[in-house]
Amino acid sequence: MNNRSGLEPIAVQGSVLIAGVGASNGLGAAIARRFAAGGYPVAIAGRNAEKLAATAAELAADGARVTHVVGD
Repeated sequence: MNNRSGLEPIAVQGSVLIAGVGASNGLGAAIARRFAAGGYPVAIAGRNAEKLAATAAELAADGARVTHVVGD
């Protein structure tokens, strides 16, 4: 398959983990919420520890499997 990114799709079997960066708030957090709502486990990363922890807590309260890592 050819696409604009030049990347080939990856066939995944078994478990899938969605990783998101810049997920403390805004678009990154919204994407994490969307995948979590779809039942995917998510790993989120961001620079602001307080906001990131709040986003992770929100996702967990909604039943998501989530882990978070502070970093830049």
